[in-house]
Amino acid sequence: MTRSSGSRGRHGRIRPHERDTDDSVAIIGEGIHVTQEHSESVLTTLSHDRVVMTRRNYRNRIEEMCTFLQEKYSDYCTAGGVQLLSEEERADPELFHYNNRHDLKYQGMNVAIILAFFATKKTKNQRQNNLVYAYPKVS
Repeated sequence: MTRSSGSRGRHGRIRPHERDTDDSVAIIGEGIHVTQEHSESVLTTLSHDRVVMTRRNYRNRIEEMCTFLQEKYSDYCTAGGVQLLSEEERADPELFHYNNRHDLKYQGMNVAIILAFFATKKTKNQRQNNLVYAYPKVS
């Protein structure tokens, strides 16, 4: 296995993204379905104790991004950057789309356009020497 000789050199743990995997091997028990009870428990575990309000806020922010893209960059939407959700996707509790009808397409996302959305959201006042401070400068 080849690894970069970063700060760890030849020592330290091998991180998951550095490990070799054999994806050509069939999954054991691929046709076995998990029971409804266990599926709900898995969903609870994967939620990482996120409050429903937090999940709604995440989804509403994504919907806000979709609206921004439709208004300002409609070409990006027609090229496939924003997708209309099917009824099955909206009903899936794992995806938690809340009341939203659109979602971003994450594969092949144009980061420059997404950054344009973020640039319109929050700005800070500029001070001396064109530096931006989150807190007042300490002398």
